[in-house]
Amino acid sequence: MRTLLILAVSLIPLISSAGEPADPPTLLTVRGKVMMEETFNDQASIAKGNKAGWYIYKGKFEIVDGQMKVTEQKEDGHHPAMSRKMPCKDVVIQCRFRVGDSKWQGLSLDNGAKKEHMFRAMWNPTGISLKRMSGMGPTTKGENMAEAKFKFDPATWYTVIVELSGNEACLQVPEAGLTIRGENEGIAGEKDRVEFISGGDNAYFDDLKIWEAEPNPKWAENKAKIPQPVKK
Repeated sequence: MRTLLILAVSLIPLISSAGEPADPPTLLTVRGKVMMEETFNDQASIAKGNKAGWYIYKGKFEIVDGQMKVTEQKEDGHHPAMSRKMPCKDVVIQCRFRVGDSKWQGLSLDNGAKKEHMFRAMWNPTGISLKRMSGMGPTTKGENMAEAKFKFDPATWYTVIVELSGNEACLQVPEAGLTIRGENEGIAGEKDRVEFISGGDNAYFDDLKIWEAEPNPKWAENKAKIPQPVKK
């Protein structure tokens, strides 16, 4: 198992040519074509049969004041999960989140055709992690690739940026100065589904964007600034 430590950095907010806040810079990859964008402005965007293709497996998902609020339901016997088909391999995934009263939150990439979870970027009130996943349902297993501790303010909105390129992954939360990276051959290859997951009450998500990813020519330089794995 490989465990990575926190990289604390100070990022200066960027402004686009249109005067709007620009997307935070990536490290492992370079953003390419936009594959998906969801602002969660109204309930119709996630309602059953919605045109966007979101499917709610378990949990209560509702749009409140233009953001998605997720609540675990005891009778479900499973954590909240909402997915959408999206064939992909190397990607950049970005969204905003607020931990609220939740126990944990995350973004998952699966190969549903093979009934296999592949990768998860996770966060909770006290930290973040990258996980190589395998199996599905009762056979689901997770291996920690990287983690960092941080106490999130439950009332504050943060941005999470998740990058995958081959067998490498990188996760940033710019507002918290957090960056971690990990490597595992199991996260490489084709995925066909992206999923929001959480545990507990009042987990919040908003402003999802997903891009195709190309290798970043500056990755070796960026990688060198992130602490090396500590074998345990």
